[in-house]
Amino acid sequence: MLKTCVVDICRKHSRRGKKGDEKAMKLKLLMVGVLSIVLISSFAATTANPGVSLSSNPIDDSAGGTDNTAIYSIHAELEVDVSEHVKLSIDPSSPDWLYAFSEDEFDLESPGDTKAVTLYMQLPHGTPAGNYIIKVNSNATAPTLPPWVPSETAFTQCPVTVNVPVVVTPAQVPALTPAGILALVGLLAVVAVCGIKRKN
Repeated sequence: MLKTCVVDICRKHSRRGKKGDEKAMKLKLLMVGVLSIVLISSFAATTANPGVSLSSNPIDDSAGGTDNTAIYSIHAELEVDVSEHVKLSIDPSSPDWLYAFSEDEFDLESPGDTKAVTLYMQLPHGTPAGNYIIKVNSNATAPTLPPWVPSETAFTQCPVTVNVPVVVTPAQVPALTPAGILALVGLLAVVAVCGIKRKN
């Protein structure tokens, strides 16, 4: 009888030990899963920065006189290991100036991918001479893993200088009228007579 009780007690302790091990194992697996999600989320959230680099090259940076349009080539390059959706805009955007990109939204798929777009600007007539600096903005959004993590947007700028030269208006020579011609001839005659008198 005593032997049977001892065996039963040992069996109960053994079962409790197995259940405790199972709980500990489940807890460890849960912690590993949570840490993995945090690491993946952190990686996804940082991959969008710096995202895309921007540069500008003038095609026609002088706007003034009869030609009030400036044209630039905007070059975007992907610098991270994930694809990004890029959206371009202008800062500051003056209501008097007209801006247009040949393409203001596009995707860059892999590191080193590039995209060149054309920026057109039309200035209002009468814009004062000087150098005007505007900025092209790039908002690059990278997809994230897992999908419930908010997408990260990286912001980049590049300056663009618009030169409005001083417009020189040529002097207008008034047309000679018949009366003006007679006056000019009379003046020349007086000058000639004075010159002859001085010689004498």
